[in-house]
Amino acid sequence: MLGYHPYHMAEEAIKSTNPFYASAATKPYGRAKFDKWFAGYDVIIEIPFFLLDAIDQAYGDEPAVRFLLTERGPDAWVRSVTNGPAELLTALNTPGPLSLSRHFDAFNDEFFNLASLVYDLMAEGRGPKDRGAQAALRRFYVKYIAKAKAAAPSGNLHVIKLEEGLDWESICPFLGCEVPQ
Repeated sequence: MLGYHPYHMAEEAIKSTNPFYASAATKPYGRAKFDKWFAGYDVIIEIPFFLLDAIDQAYGDEPAVRFLLTERGPDAWVRSVTNGPAELLTALNTPGPLSLSRHFDAFNDEFFNLASLVYDLMAEGRGPKDRGAQAALRRFYVKYIAKAKAAAPSGNLHVIKLEEGLDWESICPFLGCEVPQ
């Protein structure tokens, strides 16, 4: 609606940018790799947490780069992850039609692998039903929000708190574009 061409995440980046996967064969991404990877895109939607440091190192000093951070209360975020992705991962790991589907559908298998990697990193290696998973998720989220706020150059960060609402009027002026009809 705003005329941007957005990019979404990929599994390779998780393994190449996180020490949790120190044995990964890929090297960490730098500016040249990102420029090639993001060619043709002008927005990275929801910079995945596992790319924050690398994106900040590559583009953080660029004056034209703007960062929108969507924030919510940590407990609300943990509930959302627990009632959404964690439930899906549990179903995918429980014998039944959904868990079998990954063996017959390449997309389901790739999605499962990506979701598992992301959850493992956020929950400190705990599974959705493991003791301490929710506390680990909360710790992760609090640290991530603080890190994201610290990474963005002064004046280039706009924080949107979901509890206060999300609308075009809170986004467009920061981006320097018109509010859509």
